[in-house]
Amino acid sequence: GTVLRDMAVVWHASTPMEAGDIRSVCPWASVEINENQTALPDEPELPSTVNTGPIRLVFISRITAKKNLDLALCALSRVVSPFVFDIYGPVEDERYWAECRSIIRDMPLNARVTYHGEVHPDRVRETFASYDAFVFPTRGENFGHVIAESLSVSCPVVCSAETPWTDVLKTGGGTVVRDLGVNSLRTALQR
Repeated sequence: GTVLRDMAVVWHASTPMEAGDIRSVCPWASVEINENQTALPDEPELPSTVNTGPIRLVFISRITAKKNLDLALCALSRVVSPFVFDIYGPVEDERYWAECRSIIRDMPLNARVTYHGEVHPDRVRETFASYDAFVFPTRGENFGHVIAESLSVSCPVVCSAETPWTDVLKTGGGTVVRDLGVNSLRTALQR
């Protein structure tokens, strides 16, 4: 405690609640809240159209091993129904992205997988609104604002249990996959 108190450390928090948690443990802490997040409505927007074609799945996040895109791709490669899987996000780990591209090249014929690059923060919710589900088997989130953005436009989330959103997803916001293995995620996606 003394060492941290004497250092010029600035804590980063994703929400005011997280800032409060930091201050409850370290009352002297200098805490900055990330203000670079899209404001969300009080109630989710209802979908404007009904999809009559193959299910449309999306991944919107940084492309790093922590976000687990490779697991999503491996699980989807075993799904037998036709589907579209669109990927958005900045490539932060080129070697990891090369592994993901290799999995994409070997996808079965029922899969249509496309990388669309980054999506501007102001267009994230609008992008989610075009999909049937957000596939996000993350290895961990301190908040997961992207999950809130997806839910805010009634796009359910297929997610790991490594976020604060588990209870919300279990009660109607999507599906929680506790065992982050290929078979468990494939089963959830196929369902």
